[in-house]
Amino acid sequence: MQKDNKLKITLIVVSIVVLLGISFLILKKGKKGNLNYAIFDQNKPIIIKKDGKYGYINTSGKVIVEPKYEDVRNFNGNYAIVYEMVKTDDGEKKLCKIIDKNGKVKITPQEDGYCSIEYISDYNIYIIDNKLYDSNLQKLSSDDKNVKYNKDGYLSWFSEEKRTAGIMTTSGKIPYTFKYTGDYIDQSYEFEFRVSDIDDSLNSRYCVSRPYYGYSAIVNCDSGKIVVESKEDYYLDDDDNIFSFYTDGKYDKKIYFYIQNNKIVYKDSNEIRYYPAGYLRINDNDNYKYYDIKTGSITDEIPSKLDSLSDLELMTGYSKFSCDNGYGLMQNGKVLLPCQWDRIDFFDTSLYQYLKSLGKNYIIVKKDSKSFIFDLKNNETIYEINSSYVTSYTDSTFISYTDENRNKVIYNLLTGKSITITIDDSYNIYSNYIKVKHDKKYDYYNTNLKLIYTSE
Repeated sequence: MQKDNKLKITLIVVSIVVLLGISFLILKKGKKGNLNYAIFDQNKPIIIKKDGKYGYINTSGKVIVEPKYEDVRNFNGNYAIVYEMVKTDDGEKKLCKIIDKNGKVKITPQEDGYCSIEYISDYNIYIIDNKLYDSNLQKLSSDDKNVKYNKDGYLSWFSEEKRTAGIMTTSGKIPYTFKYTGDYIDQSYEFEFRVSDIDDSLNSRYCVSRPYYGYSAIVNCDSGKIVVESKEDYYLDDDDNIFSFYTDGKYDKKIYFYIQNNKIVYKDSNEIRYYPAGYLRINDNDNYKYYDIKTGSITDEIPSKLDSLSDLELMTGYSKFSCDNGYGLMQNGKVLLPCQWDRIDFFDTSLYQYLKSLGKNYIIVKKDSKSFIFDLKNNETIYEINSSYVTSYTDSTFISYTDENRNKVIYNLLTGKSITITIDDSYNIYSNYIKVKHDKKYDYYNTNLKLIYTSE
């Protein structure tokens, strides 16, 4: 299934020039430092279907797992989740297993009647029978704890035996534990907590813990340190470690506060917003003031640091600038691309960072109805595209565009290979292969865009 590359509009001011309408991809909140490059593995086994059953081939086209499963999922590293129908006294049931690249079953869940395996792709972990496993299928949580994935690399857990619950990281570390002394908790219990979304410039993240009705606490998600707790106020989370609560039980009046270094550093009855330059914007009936977190001072003037602040710069170290001829790119005040391009686009964060880890610092620049894949590392054009519109994908190293004959061209950023698909054929793009439907058959191509397999 094709996935369009999502572009985000930002405002960038360089010197006195305000740049409007420049689109690029930024680092998503909540995924800081947790990019799973396994999704781009060009050598991962490829799913095939034969006679209504699923199996796998390798990237040379050799069958490595015979098509015998009712359904399958992509390999992540050395393992994949597969589903098969089994006969029972009550009829047939669809059960799941984890297999390796030889088709050997590594884990069969104990839960009967449904699949109790969950794979969290962002962090390359599994939850099997309510227990946490790493990408090598090593158990990370103890048998007395049931876990459930929350978001952004944090899980909830509870132990009926010890009457405790809390927060767990994807490495199995337990930073926060809550001991129950009141109501009984059982297997149906779910410990409630919320994780604050944060900007990439923040070094710590906080969670709102709500173990039972009438109690609420804000804790450091990684250290477990309690910053504030209450049996009266019900804390709410916003973004960037800004929290709030309603006063006197009234839902029309809130108190907002910002947390840093495990303490409240600013509190206000007006809504506040965090800026990566180290400021809070205070909204007093649309009259804005700015609080300097470092000095504690407040000003009505927009701090000059906010003028040149760019999410693009936070992610890549680069910033865009404009001139009469278009746009350019600079780093640390040095011009890297001259100001002559109609557009400068960065790939989705995970794809950009993955390519960069391989020494390919690629971006897309556009000029006069043409696009170019440009390598910032070697300061050279890698590939010329006769189209101003290029589609990239969040989990694939393929890009695609339509040529002047309305045919679709697919290019692989890793291998530098391309293929043209006629307008009469349909296709699907996956992480490390493409599948083209031609004359009622499906042709499979690897990242070198070599034909490796054909199926009915």
